[in-house]
Amino acid sequence: MKKDLLESFYRAILKGDETKAFLTLQKDFSFYHLNFRHYFGTIQNQLPNRRFNPNGDLEVRYVANDIYQIFLDKRLIAEENFMFKVGFLSKLYFAGTKSKYDCFGKIAYRNCKPKRVLTVRTPRGIDLKSIVFSNPIAKCKIYKGTTFENDGFYSCELEIEGDDLLTKTASATLETTEGTFKQYFVLRGLDYPYHDIKHPRFTQDGKGVLLNNDPEKIFMIEATFANGQKIQEQFPTRAEYKFEEEMKSFYMFVDGTAFNYYYDFLEDTL
Repeated sequence: MKKDLLESFYRAILKGDETKAFLTLQKDFSFYHLNFRHYFGTIQNQLPNRRFNPNGDLEVRYVANDIYQIFLDKRLIAEENFMFKVGFLSKLYFAGTKSKYDCFGKIAYRNCKPKRVLTVRTPRGIDLKSIVFSNPIAKCKIYKGTTFENDGFYSCELEIEGDDLLTKTASATLETTEGTFKQYFVLRGLDYPYHDIKHPRFTQDGKGVLLNNDPEKIFMIEATFANGQKIQEQFPTRAEYKFEEEMKSFYMFVDGTAFNYYYDFLEDTL
């Protein structure tokens, strides 16, 4: 029943049917600090910047503890510890998320080796002070990032003893300047449905890269050069790129929500 409700809600949003989506909601719907109209608008604004097909195959997958993943053509578009409420005549309504802050666990790469990272986004004016994991036990290093939204964005490196790097649910206590809150979320792993991404390969002079992938899986690439300059290309259509300057780092952003891969090219040359 919850899966059907989420499917109806997200299908309506993808098709731009604000009225139908609103009818599935509890009146006090809250998605972090967003109300329904703001959340609806946020997703609508993202659609032109991705290769999403609103009429594609929509899948709602249950993980644990009311955590669900929403996939559109195997691309992750939502993943939350969702909240539901029962209303008049035992009708079930979608009430938003139980989580206080936006947290995404994902796999990133450095020197072509996978590692776990966690991104945390807090509203403007609220700083993240610490994260303490209770299950699984994990070491966590927090780094403050930058964002065009001027809110709080943090990238955290995770280490779990004996980690198989597969998808796990996690619980952790987040301490911020607003207070202390416990959250449940997903640490996505190598079994993520859209994870069949090959490593890019780089020329020995560091000025060329072969994506080595179906470009349809990548919605943006970003190269930073030794001289400090940076370029981005959205919806790359080529498999091979050559530049005049030596690259310092190279990012491939995979279609999906908050799921990107970082590559250090120095140990992987043609």
